[in-house]
Order: sequence, then C-alpha cells, then structure tokens
Amino acid sequence: MESVGAVLAPFLENDGEIVTLTGSGGKTTLLWRLAGHFRARRVLATTTTHMLMPDPGCYDRFLDGAALAGADARAGVTFALEAPPLKALARAARRYDLVLVEGDGSKTLPLKGWAPYEPAVPPFSTCTIGVASLRPLGSPATESCVFRLPLFCQQSGAAPGEVLTEAHYAAALSHPDGPMKGSRGKRILWLNQAESAEDFRRAEGIARRLPDHFAGALSAVCAGSARNDEGVLLWKG
Repeated sequence: MESVGAVLAPFLENDGEIVTLTGSGGKTTLLWRLAGHFRARRVLATTTTHMLMPDPGCYDRFLDGAALAGADARAGVTFALEAPPLKALARAARRYDLVLVEGDGSKTLPLKGWAPYEPAVPPFSTCTIGVASLRPLGSPATESCVFRLPLFCQQSGAAPGEVLTEAHYAAALSHPDGPMKGSRGKRILWLNQAESAEDFRRAEGIARRLPDHFAGALSAVCAGSARNDEGVLLWKG
C-alpha cells in the first residue's frame, strides 16, 4: 500500500499538469492529499463549481477569484475558493507547476447521478480523475447515499431501493453522462473508501466489468482511501 500521492505521482510528474477531479465520495479529500504530496512545488487548488473551505493546514496562501489573476505563483499550495472564469484560470495555470481543480459536486453524498451540464471539466485539463465511493456497494440505492437518485438509476441500471452491485458501479462510471464526460488528457478512476481486503476485491470486480471501449481509454484504475492516505494501482493502461 502506498500514499495517495505516491500512487498518482507517476501520472503527474510533468510541470504544467492541470488535473480536474470529478465524481463523488472523496474527491475533495483526494485533491488535498495530492496538494500535500506536491507541496514543495507551485500548486494551485481551485474549483469550477462550489467547494467547501478546508482546514487552514491544507494550504499556504488563500486568494479570492479576483486576486488570482494578478498574483505571482509561489512554492506551496495556493487556494482559490471562488471559481475563476475559465479564461482567467487558463492564464493563471501557466504560472503553476500543478493545478488541481474540483469540477463536480455531490452534496457530500458518496454516489451521484450526473445532470447534462456536469461535470465541469476545463477544456485545457491535462488529466481527469473520476472518483466514486465504494461504501454504498452492497446497500440499497436510496436518496440517503445517492445524489440525484433518478439520474443515477438511469445511468447505472439500478432500480430505486435495489442493492448496488459491481455491475451497477461499472455501468454508472462508464456511462456517457458519467464522471468522465468531457474528460481531457490522462483519464484515471479512483475507487475510494477501500479499507479492507473485501473492498479491494470488489474494486477489482468493478474494474473487470468496465466495458472494453471505456477501459481502453483509461490511463489507470486505482483504489484506496483518501481519508487514510493510502491506495494501490489496480490497472494501468
């Protein structure tokens, strides 16, 4: 088992990487794990949607959206809470070694169904990481664990109240309107909240069930726990 940053670092080694995280069930925690791993570099963390204020220890400098345009990049993590206009973000991104963008929202629920306007992936992204929580696997599909349950059911094939299976996860993740819609650059799936041998076995089951056309476009499938800062590479394209 490695840290989150160590698992994903081989895909983010080049300066100028712009990484958009989509999905649900841990993407914000994953973003801050990556920011911490690369803290010695010039890192910008921001959003294209809405983002909760993190613990102050997660970042070294806070800027509002307006200040970002004229701010010099510094070593450490710069956090811009307000979603800047895409043109302004593209210009600012050129000054940083790594840009981490939260491009999706799920009302803090572990799974979601995607509306037509989601996720919000900047077209200049060089990597897209889709996140899904394994915690609801084996439990009924209800509004207590799924944001926009009707959409999720359409995209996964699950009926409301039906026990969620690996096949449902694979269908939802690979759906044209799922977390990788509009994805750019390297495409990575992170199956989050994997904390036991059984969780990792299930994660492998989901990876095996991904359709060939979808899996063939992925750079990697990973599983782990962003909260515990650990993970593994299940498959590399």
